[in-house]
Amino acid sequence: MTPEQITADLPSLGLEEVYGALTYYLHNRAQVDDYLRRLNDFVEEQVRAEATRQLPAADRVRARLAAKQRA
Repeated sequence: MTPEQITADLPSLGLEEVYGALTYYLHNRAQVDDYLRRLNDFVEEQVRAEATRQLPAADRVRARLAAKQRA
């Protein structure tokens, strides 16, 4: 997207702010990319942890359904 398209999609940002963010990124690309990688890894870890926490509940529901079907 062009900076103009970004401001059209995000009207709360001015063109100067978009260019500023792009300039910052271009001057700090390695650090920003590393931060985004670590953030993505953290989010994925949290999603996996939540899914793992929910597995016992799903197992209990499946067991109840199986018991009802047998009865």
